[in-house]
This record gives sequence, structure tokens and C-alpha cells, in this order.
Amino acid sequence: MPNVAFAALLAWCVVLSVIDFRQRRLPNSLTGWGAVAVFGYALSTDQCTAALLGAVLLAVPYLLVHLALPAAFGAGDVKLAVGLGAAAALGGGHAWVRAAVAAPLLTACAGIAAVVLCRIRNFTDPPRRIRCSTAPFHQIRESADPSSRMSDSAGRSASSRSSPSPSGVPPCEVPVAKRRVERPSRIAIPHGPAMCIATVCALATAGGGGS
Repeated sequence: MPNVAFAALLAWCVVLSVIDFRQRRLPNSLTGWGAVAVFGYALSTDQCTAALLGAVLLAVPYLLVHLALPAAFGAGDVKLAVGLGAAAALGGGHAWVRAAVAAPLLTACAGIAAVVLCRIRNFTDPPRRIRCSTAPFHQIRESADPSSRMSDSAGRSASSRSSPSPSGVPPCEVPVAKRRVERPSRIAIPHGPAMCIATVCALATAGGGGS
């Protein structure tokens, strides 16, 4: 694979990875036309058979996993596997195997790191303060008996000056104990970037960017 073709593949993977990170989706136009470009290049270099075999061997397992567990792989990942499987096969059988094995491992490592960071942030959140409603009973009584407002207001002002809050904080801003925030049990990690990184690295180590 010449430097120009490798650079085009790298740019395609970067665009797909950014979109997948931001939108959690892979556009059909990018995955489809990218696969067409890979097959076109393979046809021009008489490697169409290898590209077709690599695409089928990678896309079929992804499709089976998607049908059995849709939350594991999305339909966009299956479509991306067609183009990336064909591209990885152009670097030879060893490059294809490295790309196919490394992609799930990268996603798994990213998922473990995300879970660990989520739990660390959960335990290190500072205590929160809440504003409480401080409406004593005598205010409710005033609304029902207007004649007692003058005497009660004088008594409240004297008591508020003589007896400060026992906890030393304003009565309407009370610190509450840190509560563990409920986190979703599953964290969605995009798999497309891992597929792109694995394929590009496999081709680069196979001499894909240096010939």
C-alpha cells in the first residue's frame, strides 16, 4: 500500500472515529463509500480476492454478534467491518489477524478504564448543600390568626439574636451527607475508533505506510 493510499485510509479512520466519539453513530455514507474505495484500490492492485475474503471474515462475526447482542456491536460497526476487514487483508494474513484481535481488546480496556474512573469520581464527589424550607409552625399560625403577628414577631427576633444555630451554619443551607449517585449499570463505549486504530496500526507495522 503506497503512502498516498495509507494516508487516505488514515484520514478516513480519523473522521469516522471523531464522529463515533461525538455522536455514537457511523454514517452510512462514510462507511459505504470508504468500503467502495478500499475495494477499488484492491481491484487496481489485483488483490480483490484477498480484500473480499478479509471483509467477509470480519463482517460475518460482527453481524452474528449484532443479531445476538445488539448492545455489543451496532449496525454501523458491522458496516465498518466490511471496509476495514478488506483494508487489513491488503497487509497480509498476519496484519488481518492483529487488527481483528486488537479491536475488541482496545474496546474492552477502554470500558474497564471508564468504569474505574466513574467509580473514583463517584467516591470523590464533595458534599453537597441543600436549601431547606424553614417555615416554623408559628408562621403557619400567623396566616390563620393575624392578631398574633406583632407579639410573635417580637419574640422571634429576640430568640434569633440570643440562640444561634447549634451547627454553626445558616438554617436554610444545611450540608448533607455525600450520597452515592446512581450510575447506569452499562457504559456505552464506541467500538468504531478501536477498529480504526487496530487496522491502521496493523497495516503500519506490516509496512503499510512505508512502501
